[in-house]
Amino acid sequence: MLNTKPPQQLHIKKSIYCISLCLFILVGRTHAQPGFNISIKGPETGAMRQDALGNFWVGIQGSAHYFNQFGEVLKHADTIPHNIYGFSKMQSVGNDMYSMTFAKRGLINLYKLDHKGHFTWITETLLSSEFGYKNPYFGQLGFYVDERYKQIILHGLYCLTGGLPGLGKKVKDCVWWRIIDYDGNTLYEDTFCTPELNTFAHHVLPHPQTGGYVLFCDKGNDFQFNTSEKAFLIGLDSNGKRVKVNDDLLPWMTTDEMGAVNNGNYFVLNNNIYFTTSDIVDNQLNTFLIPINENFMIDVVKKIEFDSCDLSNFLPISSDKILAYSRWSIKYFTIYHTDGSIYKRFDLPLPENTFITDLGIANDGGIYGCGWSTDKTTPWYFTAHIFKLDSNGNLNVGAKNPEIDMGLMLQPNPAQNQVYLRIPYDIGMVEATFYDMHGKKIMQSNQMSDMPINIQHLQNGLYIIKAKSLVNGVERTFKMEKI
Repeated sequence: MLNTKPPQQLHIKKSIYCISLCLFILVGRTHAQPGFNISIKGPETGAMRQDALGNFWVGIQGSAHYFNQFGEVLKHADTIPHNIYGFSKMQSVGNDMYSMTFAKRGLINLYKLDHKGHFTWITETLLSSEFGYKNPYFGQLGFYVDERYKQIILHGLYCLTGGLPGLGKKVKDCVWWRIIDYDGNTLYEDTFCTPELNTFAHHVLPHPQTGGYVLFCDKGNDFQFNTSEKAFLIGLDSNGKRVKVNDDLLPWMTTDEMGAVNNGNYFVLNNNIYFTTSDIVDNQLNTFLIPINENFMIDVVKKIEFDSCDLSNFLPISSDKILAYSRWSIKYFTIYHTDGSIYKRFDLPLPENTFITDLGIANDGGIYGCGWSTDKTTPWYFTAHIFKLDSNGNLNVGAKNPEIDMGLMLQPNPAQNQVYLRIPYDIGMVEATFYDMHGKKIMQSNQMSDMPINIQHLQNGLYIIKAKSLVNGVERTFKMEKI
């Protein structure tokens, strides 16, 4: 039977159907936030951030890996051209990821990592060797990429006299900061010392009310997490010049998280900077969030109080809600209203001994993060954990939950002049044997983690490398291309 309805009516009906279908799809996507929970045997995680494309870069020991929102590996990053041991912090700027890495011999580097897996080196700072401190030396713990002024602020400590803090030799550490452009050129640099032996800048935030920065500092030994010395802050202008020093924060300020990758003791909420502290109220140790005003002074009147002392890190998830947790004994996340009352609490799909190293809010409102745990029977065997939950703290049904073994890794591949074996703690020394594609043994050497293997003399082509732990017998075989 022929359809006798006017063409205009058919067009309207079809348009309504298309709009309804599109709304159904959009609503379905809104409620079906993807998630994943990945375990990786062998290494530790350091940092995890989401880029503007919705994918995640994760720093896993001496390598970086690119995951999509379903937990599928899209890319393994190019090998960094330095002897890298791990990642301490990441910050997403558009499609790029700025990454701070550290090495075993005291080199701390700042890189820009694009979504194709290519690293661009920006700057390098000498911290210390594992066995002693340089005299003098810089110690660089953190950075912040400021898109407002197209510059980067680095911060840490500057040791004037050398020595090894905490082991009996007198030292004097001073607060140190440096402003650089995106190419690594220094625009401004300064230090600040107090009469105390050790001062330490352990976090920086942009000040939304002044356009400058706030450096949170500590007057204690940088090797002592729980210091009895009084903390203070330094207010900087947009060029990095010192405007104010405020040591009237409170009788004491919590500094047990000063080395935290996520730096969850300090954050911006509703155009205010908050820091975390604790005090005894009615014979109970409570946690407080205290704002810093435009004069770089505390505003106790606007403080937020929590009737719990088991909170060390905070992450704003909206204008009226804050996620709180203890990164040292992770069991659950608690979401609070900004008046300190509990909104909801949910368990985490992680082992109880997981140590959270980074946490963030995803583009779709979900919660992502990374950390590591240890096997109680083998204390130095690490398992890295990478997870993405929805905004309600749920791991969606059907989300990928693979277990990946990255205990031994060969980088780079393809390689030109040298390669490295990334070796976890429990594997120890490894016997590496090279074979050509006909099975002929080419060379053999005993390797520790991050020792370069010279392959410059090898002809271009494919090779088989068998790596065997001399400690526990773990074996892994790689196919390497020499170019």
